[in-house]
Amino acid sequence: MRAALHRSAPGRPALGVFESVSEADEMPGFPGVPALPWVHRGRASAVASRVLLRAVADLDLPAGPGAAYVAGESETCRLLQRVLIEQRGFSRRAVHTQPQWQPGRPGFGAGTD
Repeated sequence: MRAALHRSAPGRPALGVFESVSEADEMPGFPGVPALPWVHRGRASAVASRVLLRAVADLDLPAGPGAAYVAGESETCRLLQRVLIEQRGFSRRAVHTQPQWQPGRPGFGAGTD
């Protein structure tokens, strides 16, 4: 997904943010693909992540229509969807979510913890 970002909308910037526990947990980027920033939640829970919500709310988005892709913990995805629609002006159809896990129920790409 990250490698395809720069090809998805030629002439339009791909903006976003990734979250991890710490800098040591960041995934490496891809050659020739613009990097997106990371935020670190430290000891805070990934469930309903306030760190990621704040980072997305603070993104400097260009005017005009756009699309958003949100993946991760299910409650965080739901909250980010609300922020993007209610506070950032995205249409419901332009916000695509992919909840991948929730506490006690690991899913796609998630381990048991």
